[in-house]
Amino acid sequence: MTGLSQGEFNIDRMCWLAGVSRASYYRHWLDSAPRRAETGLRDLIQKLALGNTHYGYRRIPAQLRREGWQVSHKCVLRIMREDNRRNT
Repeated sequence: MTGLSQGEFNIDRMCWLAGVSRASYYRHWLDSAPRRAETGLRDLIQKLALGNTHYGYRRIPAQLRREGWQVSHKCVLRIMREDNRRNT
């Protein structure tokens, strides 16, 4: 374990200690990474939807594009549907 400070572990060591394979670690990491990247967009969509109650899935992406985000109406619609399911 060269190049590591005391108390630091590499992925192999952590997987061995946890009793999981490296493949399952990376599989889980790949599944959760897009959700974390989407969190900022989801937050902004919620703020726009609450601030502009008459905005739907077509107006919100237009507003996001004006603010510099590259997002399609389909992505916004999916996020809004998922949020509505959580809030009911």
